Amino acid sequence: MKSEESADVLVTYGFTESDSILLSPLFHKLWDYTRMKCCPSYSCLEDTMLEGRRQGLRHIFVANGCMDFYLLDVALKKAASCGGEVAAVIFLGGVLQLSLDAAVKADVPIILADLEREDELSECARCVRSGKPYRSKSVYASNRRELEDFPEHWEQLSENEKICCALLLSNASQQEIASCMHIASSTAGTYISRVYRKFSVDGRVSLLQCFAGRNA
Repeated sequence: MKSEESADVLVTYGFTESDSILLSPLFHKLWDYTRMKCCPSYSCLEDTMLEGRRQGLRHIFVANGCMDFYLLDVALKKAASCGGEVAAVIFLGGVLQLSLDAAVKADVPIILADLEREDELSECARCVRSGKPYRSKSVYASNRRELEDFPEHWEQLSENEKICCALLLSNASQQEIASCMHIASSTAGTYISRVYRKFSVDGRVSLLQCFAGRNA
């Protein structure tokens, strides 16, 4: 949320660098910050947030809602655990229901869609300045239901298992998962086995089938 003190860095996640640049007028309308960092991947996000925390920097975190819910969910949790201010989830295209659910469950203060509507952006800016949450009207329309369809197996995973699962679904190898999570390869193997067991699957292909079509 906006405060009297400017943030050192606005961190974007899931946007291309071009998208982040194109959205910078919107970002500046809502938040005060001195520079912007575009993180296209989880590993980049983790490195940026951890390095920022070591340097004592203040971060505002904004995520692209148009990604699979499991990627969004782990990114929101990582940003929060590293001391970042989780500020907003923005849908550049249509609202993905499970990704919206992930943002709502994480209690993200600002959730925007249909960015072409200038009146909504002005209203959102007023809410940010006064420290109030804001949901686009189209977001309200998409969320007129309980969160009962959120995958129950996903909620049974620990935070590390969720990260491992998201990386598996992104086609990362066991060694790549170990490197990204800064753990031993054997530990990554243990997490992979736990993920498969909790989803009652025997491998990556079966795991992918569990998630196929779930974010429509």
